[in-house]
Amino acid sequence: MAWRRPWFLAAVSLAVTTIAALSYAAPLWHDAAYYFLAARNLALGKGFVVDFIWAYLPAPETITHAACLYWMPLTAWVLTLPMAILGPDYRSTLPVVVALAAAIPLLTYAIGRKMLDEGYALAAGLLVLFSGLYLVYWTSTDGFAVYTLVGVAALYAIDRRDDNLAWASPAGFLIGLAQLTRADGGLLLVVAAIYLSMERRPGWAKSLAVITLAFGLTVTPWLWRNVQEMGTSIVSSWGRTVFVTEYNQLYWYEREATLE
Repeated sequence: MAWRRPWFLAAVSLAVTTIAALSYAAPLWHDAAYYFLAARNLALGKGFVVDFIWAYLPAPETITHAACLYWMPLTAWVLTLPMAILGPDYRSTLPVVVALAAAIPLLTYAIGRKMLDEGYALAAGLLVLFSGLYLVYWTSTDGFAVYTLVGVAALYAIDRRDDNLAWASPAGFLIGLAQLTRADGGLLLVVAAIYLSMERRPGWAKSLAVITLAFGLTVTPWLWRNVQEMGTSIVSSWGRTVFVTEYNQLYWYEREATLE
C-alpha cells in the first residue's frame, strides 16, 4: 500500500488547494494584487509595467512605470503564462496557483522519505497542507508558494551527499530563482557557504564556487534590466527600509525614515 501514499497525498493536495484558491475571486492583499497586475500587463503585451504607484520606494517619475523595481519579478513571470493562454483575468491564474500550492506537500513528502519512514513523510506532507493561514498565502498570487518551492529545492540540492559537485549548478540556479522571488533570497547563498564549509566534504570549495557562479549567471540579466531602467542594479531605497518601524512608512512621499 505504500506506493499509493504519494497518489493519495497528491489527490488530497489538489482538492484542498483548489477549494482554497476558488474561495476568493481576486487578490486579497496588495502584494498579491501587484504581482497579478504586473503579470496581466505583460500577458496583454503592454510590457513589464504597472499602471499605478503603490509606494515611493523608489519614487517613480510617471504613473505607468517599470514593474518590480523594489519587489522581485519571478512570481509575476510565473503568473503571466496562464494569463497569456487562458486570458488576462484572475481565474486564469488558478491552474498555476493550485499546481504550485499542491506541490509543496509533495515536496515535503519527497524530502521526508529521504530521512523518515513512509508514514512520517506522509504525515509531514499532510501537516504542511493543513497549515492553517499558510494555505491562504500559498493559494494566492503572492510569492509564498514560489519561494517555498525554489528555496526548499535549493536547500535539498546543497545537501546532496552522493555527488555534491554535480548538484552545485542546480543549487546555484535555484538560489538565483529564490533571489528573483524575494529580495532576501540570496541569503541562501550564505547558508550554502556556511553549511559546505562546516561539512568540509571533498571538493566543497569547488562546489561553492560553482554554486556562486550559477547564482550570478541566473540573476545578472535581471540586474542588467534594472541598470537600463533606473541606472543601478538595485534600488537605493532598500537601505531606507532599515529605519522603517511601521508598515505605513513605506508610503511616505518625499520623507525619509530615520532613527528618530
